[in-house]
Formats: sequence, C-alpha cells, structure tokens
Amino acid sequence: MFYTRYLFKLKRPEFEPPGKIDEDFYLDIRNRLINDPRFTFQSDFNFWYYYKYIFIVFILFIFSILFLLLSYFLDAKFSVYLMVIPYLFFLLGIQPSVYFIIAMIYYVRYLMKERQYQQVFKKAIAGSSSFENFSETFYTGVYSEPLTVQEYLFENEIIELKGFVEDKGLVSHIAVYRFNVPPAFVVLSSNEEINRFIESGNGFTKLKKSDKLRWTIKYQTGIPCIYGNKGLKKLMKFN
Repeated sequence: MFYTRYLFKLKRPEFEPPGKIDEDFYLDIRNRLINDPRFTFQSDFNFWYYYKYIFIVFILFIFSILFLLLSYFLDAKFSVYLMVIPYLFFLLGIQPSVYFIIAMIYYVRYLMKERQYQQVFKKAIAGSSSFENFSETFYTGVYSEPLTVQEYLFENEIIELKGFVEDKGLVSHIAVYRFNVPPAFVVLSSNEEINRFIESGNGFTKLKKSDKLRWTIKYQTGIPCIYGNKGLKKLMKFN
C-alpha cells in the first residue's frame, strides 16, 4: 500500500487508559453525573481528522462499483469517456479502500475499549465517597496508573547504580543497554528514586525525543538489555 501511506494522514488507534486524574477533575465529573446520570464523554480519537479524505475515496470506490454493475446488468450504453471515470475510480480506489477497511477494524476496537473504560470510570466515580476512595479502588488491576519511563544516556560505570537499585529492590524498574566502547549505556527508569539518584550525579544526559538511538533501543535487538527489566522499552513513547 505504497501510495496510500503517502497520500493520506492515517493512524491506527490503540486505546491506552489515560493517566491518573486530579481531584478537581474528579469533582467536576461527579457533579456532572449527579446532574445528568446519562452524561457521556466524547471520544479522544478524531475520526474525521484522520480518515476524512480516505473515507471520501472509499465512498467514490463504492459508487464506481455500483455504477459499473448497474451499467452491466442494465446493458446501458454510455460513451467511452463516461465509462473511463468509474473505471479510474475503481482501479485507484482498491488499495486505499482495503487500507480503510483495515483501519476501521482498529477504530471499532478502539471505540469498544474506550467505551468500556468510560463506563467503568463513571461507575467508579458515582459509587465513590471521596477522591481518595475513588483513587484507591479504581487505579488497581487493569486500570492501574500507567508507568512512564525516563531515558538517560549514561557515560559512567553502572556499578554504583546497580548497587543502589539492588539495595532498594528496584531491579524491575530499570533497564540498562550497553551500546559502544568505551563503556556508555542507555538507562531506562520507571522509578522516581532511580531518576533522582541518576540526576544527582554527573555523566548523564536525558535522551531527546528526536534521538534516533531511542528507535534503536525500542525496535531493534542488536543492543541487548544487559541488566534489569527488558520489558520497560514497551513503555517508550514517540508521540
């Protein structure tokens, strides 16, 4: 689907629960639910922004098929020039239409998961007695507050860092990648204590969002994780 990717601004949505809300937002939603028990949230994914143009192409593709079928079964006689137009829409529309259908499967899945989350979220707020009670009961299990990862370029030896992490029992919250010689490392951390420890010393740099090294860590296996939890790279975000 080469030209489809370059002609259309496409995105396959994947639902991720939003971060933990604050008390003001909790009170606002609670009051809205008291005033209107049927209150609903708008979807965070803008269908028309991402799919407007490819949806138009899809509709033209469907109409071109219908026109060609009707002209065939009704044995209608049209000029050659008139018949070229639906044939052209049909041929050019095959690829983006297939891609649109695939994208719609992702979109429907997204809406189902988003709606399920919103229902559980509203039910938890309506059934809670306070913000603290809501936080304790809702942000557990499936909807636990999502972890965020800090990414560092670390030019020191990691012996001291490893000692700190092991003393604190935080090995599952760090991933270390060695990427060249002399020793230099990429460190992923999902724990504030580890972040503070790293930033309290010298020889570290936070990786920028545009750094190509982040893509290498996230998507390639050429730089193995030499210490810690290699699953942390799943939490790296590029948006």
